[in-house]
Amino acid sequence: MLTIDRKDIQGNILEGYTFPHVMHLLATFTDAPRGRQALAELRSLVTTATRWDAKNRPNYAVNLGLSAAGLRALNLSESLITRGFPEAFTQGMHTRATRLGDNPSHYDPLWREPERIHLWLWVHGSTEHELDRLHKQIQQRLAGLATLLEPSIRGTALRNDKGESIEHFGFRDGLSGPAIAGSTTPAKPGDGNLDADGKWRPIATGEFVLGHVDESGAVARLPPRDLSMNGTFAVFRKLGQDVAGFRAYVTEQAETLRATGAPIDEHWIAARMVGRERDGTPLTRDPLAHDGRTNNAFTFRDDPEGRVCPLGSHIRRGNPRDGHGFSGAFARHRILRRSMSFGRRLPEGDMKAGSREQRYAQRGLLFVVLNADIERQFEFLQRQYMNDGAAARQGGDADPLVGSHPRQGSDFIIPGDPSAKRATLVCPQVPRFVECLGGEYFFVPGLRALEMLAGEGVHIDLPVLDNLGLKPGLASEAIEAAPLQPEVSP
Repeated sequence: MLTIDRKDIQGNILEGYTFPHVMHLLATFTDAPRGRQALAELRSLVTTATRWDAKNRPNYAVNLGLSAAGLRALNLSESLITRGFPEAFTQGMHTRATRLGDNPSHYDPLWREPERIHLWLWVHGSTEHELDRLHKQIQQRLAGLATLLEPSIRGTALRNDKGESIEHFGFRDGLSGPAIAGSTTPAKPGDGNLDADGKWRPIATGEFVLGHVDESGAVARLPPRDLSMNGTFAVFRKLGQDVAGFRAYVTEQAETLRATGAPIDEHWIAARMVGRERDGTPLTRDPLAHDGRTNNAFTFRDDPEGRVCPLGSHIRRGNPRDGHGFSGAFARHRILRRSMSFGRRLPEGDMKAGSREQRYAQRGLLFVVLNADIERQFEFLQRQYMNDGAAARQGGDADPLVGSHPRQGSDFIIPGDPSAKRATLVCPQVPRFVECLGGEYFFVPGLRALEMLAGEGVHIDLPVLDNLGLKPGLASEAIEAAPLQPEVSP
């Protein structure tokens, strides 16, 4: 039986934090020796996946990752970086921006020089004061070893009147996410993968944590194994949200469609774009929900044409469940979302708040994805499901909420429903509501690997990679039913 060494895995991977505040810091190393010393200085601050209880819950958590430029700055051999790590990571987000639907000229200045971004510090706190204290402490530890790039990026959890987590468009957030096999975290129905027998099961650990069995039954790893074991890859994206533009569009569409006799309003249109009501209730009936309680254990089996929940809606693209007529395959494209909003909420009813560029800058989402394979997981979802509509039978139309729409916009189709005596409705030329303002890909090492990277005179290379005939970043091995590492009690 495979076990998970929580002391060697960074926190916020196996379970998400619940801190209300976050701070993202970026740094550039002065030189390789001092860069390794910087990692050594930060090591004692790094939070692991060891479980907390009410008695030992901390007031903060610190985690970190390294970009490909950061590994180069530590003087790791180029053969290790370019042949040992996946191409998406080594090229970086800026290089791959256009395939993600981004325009790098729209990035904040902080992200326009990716060669300067070596270290990413992901800091969570119970209060803003706690973040201020940690900011100063990190500055002191890095003095003379690395330079923090300004400005820092901060976010705060948004809550509705009931204290529930929401995002700036006003919808419940964090309702759906994959349960991870072996983590022993109690899984809610619908949090895992829907198998052919209609039951939910956790996603294989190796889809999110390197060195573990993935959904293919193998262990995808990066040579050397000591460096990759218990690590993961993080995708950080600062996403600006045009809330005023979204409100104006759905209001305009509701007015236009009401003129045709359709008894709908802007909230009805917005819910079809997302696939849920604002309180999180899925449009598709959840058989496990009772007494108004929202749940996540729904399927699309009884709604193959999208008459209840449109085929092009955000939730059907983000996790099609059984909506493609098969089960199981999508488990290879799941991601862990660990995000938090930035900026103040736009007052209700406000639909005029400056230019679109200003609106993007004012509020949005500090979007973090954790996955074992950036290209197969995050980039696949972004390119094939969010920015293209073919998989959802929507042609070239992008996701109505978060898609990178072309200049002329995309159409959003709400199929007719004879049982409700409703004709097909079309919302034309959906504009872009979400703009990427910058980001990068980071390698998040396990704790033993972090100590290796911080070690004096570390030399890691791939002397036998070519002799083994392995493709760069794709080395894998079959596994036996035996522990990969010692079992550690949580």
